[in-house]
Amino acid sequence: MGGALAEAWKWFGDNSNAMQALGALVSVVVVLVGWFFKSKPQSDQPGPNSGVSGTTIPGSGNNLVNHNAGNVTIQNGLTPEIIKSLGEAVTAPLERLTQEQKEIIHKQEKELGVGREAISSFLAIIREKDVPPEQWPSKLKEIAERHNALLQQLQALPKGSPEMVALKESAKKAIAEYRYDDADAVFDQLLALQGEETASVWASRAELAMTRLRYKDAAQYFVQAADALPPSREEQKNAFREQESGAWYQQGDEFGDNEALKKAIQLYSKLLELQPREGFPLEWAATHNNLGSALTRLGERENGTESLTSAVTAFREALQERTRERVPLDWAMTQNNLGNALQALGKRESDTEKLTAAVTAFREALKEWTRERVPLDWAMTQNNLGVVLQTLGERESGTKSLTAAVTAYLEALQERTRERVSLHWATTQNNLGNALQALGKRESDTEKLTAAVTAYREALQEYTWPIFAS
Repeated sequence: MGGALAEAWKWFGDNSNAMQALGALVSVVVVLVGWFFKSKPQSDQPGPNSGVSGTTIPGSGNNLVNHNAGNVTIQNGLTPEIIKSLGEAVTAPLERLTQEQKEIIHKQEKELGVGREAISSFLAIIREKDVPPEQWPSKLKEIAERHNALLQQLQALPKGSPEMVALKESAKKAIAEYRYDDADAVFDQLLALQGEETASVWASRAELAMTRLRYKDAAQYFVQAADALPPSREEQKNAFREQESGAWYQQGDEFGDNEALKKAIQLYSKLLELQPREGFPLEWAATHNNLGSALTRLGERENGTESLTSAVTAFREALQERTRERVPLDWAMTQNNLGNALQALGKRESDTEKLTAAVTAFREALKEWTRERVPLDWAMTQNNLGVVLQTLGERESGTKSLTAAVTAYLEALQERTRERVSLHWATTQNNLGNALQALGKRESDTEKLTAAVTAYREALQEYTWPIFAS
């Protein structure tokens, strides 16, 4: 085989026309590969806060829910391929496991704070809801966090009558053993007692639904929790309404349900009336931030600019109270979200002024989302900054913005490592390839074009066909 290849290569070398044709073919392949990836430089898109990429798990009670239009998915070194292997390993007898599989399971038990049976149960939820494989790592972590938080929440419930105490223990035991259907049935029995803890029981049932990614059910249970409270507990009622809105947001965001996003937008708008700026400045700002995230997601899926324009307005409203001096990290989050909305709007309207404003917003966010303080948020924002700089650079005649885009992507890759967040690493490698290709073509610089090929090849180590074809 090697001899045949050597002979073929010698023949090409002796025939200049054939060699030119081969070179042209290689060039076409490189351009086609570049075109395939370049069809859309990838920023991290709006999502529930941990945001263009992770997820902060909304709590119960008075905790504010912050949706970040740029979520960093914490993968703990897991790739979707390893997750699939993990799914097979956790259901196989221990004696059949390889040493590598045992090590993977042990590592995840330690990092997620749950056992082997739990991981198997959580993966079953992920499969039931048809979560895309590239989202499995973040969802596994989110479900584990919700499960553990729910157990703590049940522990804190008021005791009540002996019958209620027994039922609560039964619910807790069922959840601890990952018998979620049984736990849901126990919640039905608890609710039939109609005690003072009814609102708390509805809230716990909602959190169980959130753990199972059943967001529509969760939204309805949060409504019941709010309705079970007397008018004198308006602040707590609003907290449940906020969680209802967040459940609809996640339904719309994760399952492509635009009607759910519209429902979330309606509910967030209503909350702004219930929690005016004068009496609840930070709650008002948080709701504007969440409203902006829902509008951004919806606007990206629609053809017009109304939702995106409203998103920009909502984020700017939030920043009136979410100041850098008062809440620096929330200020940075909202600046990042504003940058994403301005970027989407600027691209749709071909408006350089809005794209430039997006650059400013991302650079503002980086003042508080520093590498030392929040390394993955910093890297996410560097990636987002690179995307908008690249968009600007492709519309300009010079190379300043494209060069700055390359720098931003290289910065992001310092923290977005393959070991830590494999698919986000691949996304940024792909974006880097796009920027280097554009810059290399403009400067007729073979070295930069070669570097673009290298970046694309790096991305392909994680952008594998089985993942993105499933």
